[in-house]
Amino acid sequence: MKRAHLLTGMVVLIGALMALTPSGGDRDSIGARENLNTGNKPERGHFDPQATALYQRRQKELGTALKAYFEKAIASGEIVGAGVSIVRGDSIVVSEGYGARSTDGHAPVDGQTIFRLGSLSKGFTGILAANLIGEGQMHYDDKVKDYIPGFQLGDRENTEKITLAHLLSHTSGAPYHSYTNLVEAGLPLTDIAERFG
Repeated sequence: MKRAHLLTGMVVLIGALMALTPSGGDRDSIGARENLNTGNKPERGHFDPQATALYQRRQKELGTALKAYFEKAIASGEIVGAGVSIVRGDSIVVSEGYGARSTDGHAPVDGQTIFRLGSLSKGFTGILAANLIGEGQMHYDDKVKDYIPGFQLGDRENTEKITLAHLLSHTSGAPYHSYTNLVEAGLPLTDIAERFG
């Protein structure tokens, strides 16, 4: 229950906080973002000091709200630490760390801490695959072996049946946490694919 409560709180918090950033597309907010995030002076006519001040105020409010949220979650024992990055368009709005990397509390989390992405990569993979499929560069019924010739899953008959749709819908029959240890060890995808036989 604690985890579900924390995740629900995060979704609500991020949704509410994204409202703090200027709405995309209008020239004043674009100029403010360019001025704030890159330090470069926007093209003449794009810079609006009021938009920059508004953006800076909203970014400060966002930082304050995130800090309060994570301090409460850490103090309650729901989490040990967290890294948060919010990107809008091509601009990094927030990249901060809160708490510690582990329960020993020695190493703090900062904006550069690298965490294992884990199952979040499934969403990225699905969206990127859908984009390529939408562009006609691949299809859901394409065979995995056509992209990774060394891929095997069980016998030859089963290997021939496995499509991109199976991978994306988690219906390939691959074992739970298939070779994530090899990903961690830095083995190339082609070497890992050959071990599914």
